[in-house]
Amino acid sequence: DYFEEIIIDGDQLSVALYCPRRPDRMRTMDFINQTAGFQVCNGYINLPHLDAIEVNGLTLKEAQAKIQMTY
Repeated sequence: DYFEEIIIDGDQLSVALYCPRRPDRMRTMDFINQTAGFQVCNGYINLPHLDAIEVNGLTLKEAQAKIQMTY
């Protein structure tokens, strides 16, 4: 059987952003990823320039798709 881990509170996520017209946003994301990552708190992650995104209980692939749809 194949098992995918799910995201829970306290997980640290790394989020990559490709936005050639906004290199400042890419640098901000890179800096956060290198220093601390994005911690899941109360089921949500907070990314710059966005409202909190609920990721609790999702797989990494599901969270990736949700984040991409939000950005």
